[in-house]
Formats: sequence, structure tokens, C-alpha cells
Amino acid sequence: MPQITQLQVWNIIARNNHLFIPDVIEDAILSCLTEDIQTIEEAGEKLKEAFALLDRAATIDYDRPEIVDAYSLYYLRRNSLIPRIAIRDMALNHSLQSFPEKVRVLDLGSGTGAVALGLLEMFLHPPFNTINIHVDAIDRSEACLKRLGQHLKAAKLSNFSVNTMSFDISDVDSLDMLLTSRGLYNLIFVANLFNEIKEHAKSCEVLHCLSKHLADKAVIVIANAQRDFIKKLQPLLVAESHRSGLSVYYPCPAHAPLTNECWFWRQHDYDCRRLRQKSRRFILGSYRDQLVALWLILCNKPLSIFDDYKLQYSNLDWGVFRFKQGDDSRYSDCEVCTSQGIRQIGPQAMSVKRGAIVGCSANPFQVQQYVEL
Repeated sequence: MPQITQLQVWNIIARNNHLFIPDVIEDAILSCLTEDIQTIEEAGEKLKEAFALLDRAATIDYDRPEIVDAYSLYYLRRNSLIPRIAIRDMALNHSLQSFPEKVRVLDLGSGTGAVALGLLEMFLHPPFNTINIHVDAIDRSEACLKRLGQHLKAAKLSNFSVNTMSFDISDVDSLDMLLTSRGLYNLIFVANLFNEIKEHAKSCEVLHCLSKHLADKAVIVIANAQRDFIKKLQPLLVAESHRSGLSVYYPCPAHAPLTNECWFWRQHDYDCRRLRQKSRRFILGSYRDQLVALWLILCNKPLSIFDDYKLQYSNLDWGVFRFKQGDDSRYSDCEVCTSQGIRQIGPQAMSVKRGAIVGCSANPFQVQQYVEL
């Protein structure tokens, strides 16, 4: 059974100590574009407008080729980091460092392949390359699934076992039957899908369905864009996870009180290539960008990201750090969500990043240890 450490993951997903988008993914996206530059840019503006409606679900027609191009160009790259960051987070707990020799993955709402590309590129590298991985990619849009296949081929990842299925995910009963026929999963990714489901109750139904199709010590990774619509959904998903027998691995150690303010985004800087135009085509040069997302990682065992640190620093209370007023100045008022509840901290003259896991002393309540994620 392969053992995966946090350092091994970091050495794969980071370059010069920064997260980065692999060249094979960047090149694959560019090579599969079908529309002209102006058309793609106009479609990109329409996508931005759809996601700018912060208080409601985004409505997008992914069957249009220009939308497929624009989504792949402007959003796929950063979202390909989601599986890489999630596995790095999982490796912080020794109980999740053991990978079975065969890993089955469900990518729900796969789109044009951000999760599949980011995940499978990792599995080209040791120690992941000794693992037999199979991915089921489900999406409503056949156009997106077709582009996913093209991306895999262009990135030379088509030798991996990937099964694509066009399916209306909102039909939860049929989804349950489909997943029953496929077998149990070790990893399930739901990346930005809930941004486009209009009713939060339906999203909770989907989560309950997924909880029934997990192998031993399996993990569900939910990452969504930072939007008011999703902030209201997060505590509902936590409550549903409890009803479904799941534990919150990250971020909240206490799970109460379940308010929108308990759930906050975290930001990851990464290196990619700057999008530029030359001779009526897109080219990419060196650049740095950000992935900003609301994270919720669930497990069907009572495991959390804090477990190993609690053993190592048993005198500290561990939790998740954020700036209280949304001001990332290091002198802002801060708070930590710990197993003892939400604790307030005065101005901190330290560079702790939002979303970091921190160990705090009780008296006075101060950050003593922190791990950036």
C-alpha cells in the first residue's frame, strides 16, 4: 500500500516553492481551442457576468463552443489545482497517507476536465505512479465531456482509465442508481458544481447521495468560488454531512455554531503563464495568479486535519485562522475556530494566512504554532 507524505505531494505540485500549473496542462488547453480570439474573449466576459451574481446560482450554457473555450481558458487552469491542494491537505493526517493500490475517483460536474487533468498529472510522478487510478467523470454537458477527452489526449494523459458520462446530476435518484452500478469511490471531487445548482436543498440531497458510495476512509472534496450564495450553503452542507455520517476534515473542528460567518475562503497563489495575444492567437508568458475558493473536505471516518498536530502539541488548542473583518493586514483583529468554539484574538503582528491551521495557548489565548495551507 503506497505511503504518501505531504512533502512528496508538495515536491510535485510546487516549483520554486510556489504552486504552479504544469506546462502539459497549459499547452493542452491552448491546443484544443476552436474559436477565434475575439469570440472567446466575448464569451469570457459573459462567464464573468454569470459568476458575478453573488447571491444566486450561475446559469451557463456549456453546449456553446465559445463557452467551452472560454471556460477552459479562464477557469480550468486554476481549478486544476483543486485536487492537488486537496491531496496535500489529506497527507497532513497519517491515517490518510496510505493509498490503496487501486484508487477510484468520482469527478462530479467535471466540466472540461480541471480535476481530471490536475489529478492525473500528479499520478505521473512517484510515488503516485505505482497506483492504479480510475476516474469517473460525470457532467450534464456532452460538449464539455468531449473537450475533457481532447484535453487528456493533448496532455498525453489518455492512457489513464477515465470514463465520461453525460448525466443530469439534479436527478438525484437516478444518480444514486448510477453510482451504485459503478462501485465505491476512494475520492469524490465536487468542484464548483454547487455554484450552478439553484436550490441549496438539492445540493444537500446530492451530498447525501454521495455519502452512500464511499469506500473505507474515503474523502469528499468540495471547493466552490467565493460567493454569498455558497457562503449560505456551507453550513447546510455541514449539517447534511453529520446526518449522513460524515466528519468534517477541514476546516471546522467544532461544527458549531452553524452560521455563515463560520465559513470563509482561503487563497492560494500560483505560477502560470500570462495570457497574451500575438498574430491572432493566444500565447502564454510567465505570470502569477490566485485560486480563491471556499473549501469543505469531508471524510467517512472521524478524522481531521488537526489530528497529528494535536498529538505533537497536546498543550495547544488547534483550529482555523481568519481575519475577522476581511482585512488581510497582519495588524487586524483575528479569530480562530477551535474545538472550544470561536475565539477572538487582538491584532497579530505575524504573517499567518487566512485558512491556516493554528495551535493556540489557552491563557493568554495566542497563536503559538501555525501551518499554512
